[in-house]
Amino acid sequence: MKQNHYKPQQKIFVLLFLLFSSCEEVIDLDLETALPQLMVEGNITDGAGPYLVKLSKTGAYFGNQNYEQVRDATVVLTDNTGQQKETLAEISPGNYQTSTLQGVAGRTYILTITTAGKTYTAQSTMPYPVPLDSLGLEYVESGFDEDAAGNTKGYEVKAHFQDPLGIKNYYRFKLYLNNEYKYKEIYLQDDDLSDGKKIAYELEANYAQVGQRVRVEMLGIDKATYNYYNTLSNIIGGDNGFIDAVPDNPKSNLSNGALGYFAAYSINHNERMVAE
Repeated sequence: MKQNHYKPQQKIFVLLFLLFSSCEEVIDLDLETALPQLMVEGNITDGAGPYLVKLSKTGAYFGNQNYEQVRDATVVLTDNTGQQKETLAEISPGNYQTSTLQGVAGRTYILTITTAGKTYTAQSTMPYPVPLDSLGLEYVESGFDEDAAGNTKGYEVKAHFQDPLGIKNYYRFKLYLNNEYKYKEIYLQDDDLSDGKKIAYELEANYAQVGQRVRVEMLGIDKATYNYYNTLSNIIGGDNGFIDAVPDNPKSNLSNGALGYFAAYSINHNERMVAE
């Protein structure tokens, strides 16, 4: 573990709960307090809706998990064609949901949030989906590195797919074992060095066991979403799981100082059983 000599002069908010899931992971940092900021977690996909936008405010310190939910905001989703526009309904404190809007690959979606006299915007373009052809399994015995389930051996998963030639692509992968989402690692890939090639992407550090059903979702994301998760991964320490330094918040695509992200992404998936 590297020593951290960085001394931030203001409160830095690491949004570990914003991982396309409802899970939260708390890390204690000795940071000064600051005024609460709006935190946003918003997604729209090419899968069936409804889609959810979550609004809350940053707390005074990391030890407090009781984020204040933002009530009575106006949350609007539109697309760049002018064919889709919907004001989301607040279904529970801080949770705003669509009812009729359907995500379409290739379109750019604009999120507009108005709360406490301020307006925040973000936009994200939904890439066309890329097929996830198959899943491979490779037996590994690390001997000491435990995965989220405490295993030090088992089968690492490889996602096999064909990257489209001449198109800039960014991917995020989500691993499920027996329908449980394994969120310890942030799996990202771009095609800088693999444009138009067949790719076997390794989802390392989680070990599937015999009898488990493995499911991988491959998300087609835009550059801004990729940058958000890439900086978030660096902040939480990437592969070593430790915070080495905290230079800034994850790069957000939201305006007016809001934290978090709004992502439009396509989804493809594949699954298989782990047999003897």
